[in-house]
Amino acid sequence: MIEPGDRKILSQECCDHIGRLLQELDRRFVKCHLRDNLSILFDLNYLVDHKETVDQPEYGRNALNYVREKYKNLPSFDQTAVQAEWELIKIPLAEYLKTSITQKRKHFWKSFILFKQTVNEQFSEQFKNILVLLSIYLLSASNTAECERGFSAANLVQTNGRSRLMVNTLGVLLNVRLLLTDDIRSTRCQFVAEKAFESWNDYESKRRYNRTKLLIDVADDYEPTTQRRLNVQKRKIIPNSDNEGQPKKKKVKAIKCANRCGKVIASDDPEQVNAIQCCHQVEFYKWVDDNCSRWLCNKCRIELGVSTDSTNWFCDDCIDMHSAEEDSDYDDK
Repeated sequence: MIEPGDRKILSQECCDHIGRLLQELDRRFVKCHLRDNLSILFDLNYLVDHKETVDQPEYGRNALNYVREKYKNLPSFDQTAVQAEWELIKIPLAEYLKTSITQKRKHFWKSFILFKQTVNEQFSEQFKNILVLLSIYLLSASNTAECERGFSAANLVQTNGRSRLMVNTLGVLLNVRLLLTDDIRSTRCQFVAEKAFESWNDYESKRRYNRTKLLIDVADDYEPTTQRRLNVQKRKIIPNSDNEGQPKKKKVKAIKCANRCGKVIASDDPEQVNAIQCCHQVEFYKWVDDNCSRWLCNKCRIELGVSTDSTNWFCDDCIDMHSAEEDSDYDDK
């Protein structure tokens, strides 16, 4: 059970929280001068609060100057004629605000325009520039909502769905959905989608979705077919006349020294003429069946004091076998 003192504290904390929330909203969402000036001209709540001053000569002039400068490059919009239109429409607008208090606010502008059209058949043509600005104001909220819905849909696809779609692919799909005239659930669209997927998933097509045309460009009698790669002949390499007579260099066969010094022994290296191979290759030793290709470089041969005609140097792979043979010969004796 909440005590009266606790309720007061809770109420105060709620008020403080709401105050901080409003401050944070003001900080994050900066006031838009364009929206504020459009509200002065067309926002019904603002007009009702200032209905006594709407017909004054100075009302709305600064706001109109800002808005008409903003949309001066808009096609079929005359920024000079709109000033005269605003001065003419203010007086009947103020009278209509005072006499139509019971009118529903969401239908205010519709009823006002219909009322003026019954009195003046040329109303739409006479005040066409003001009506352009009014349309921009009335459609701005719905345009913003559509953008937010599209952004939310993209987030759902990219995050919650954990899709691997790239941004370009997602843009193509959204354009297809936006420009598609038929119902996405219709039989024709389902048929085209299935054939497109089969073509996209085909091995020879390699998923080349870049070649897929937008559905808006497809005729009604279009039948999807599998796209295949064009057989384009590759460009032939023109031989250079300077290199025709030059023979190719033969690959040099080289092995590293078995003493692990890092020296490479090549058959065409003059410094390695006196390099020796593992001595088990000599016909005197018959106990090795495989062919050993271990070599000792000339530098290591000199450091180890091994002569070029020696039969006592063995690589690590054969030294154990040679020692075992010597031990067996000693035991026989």
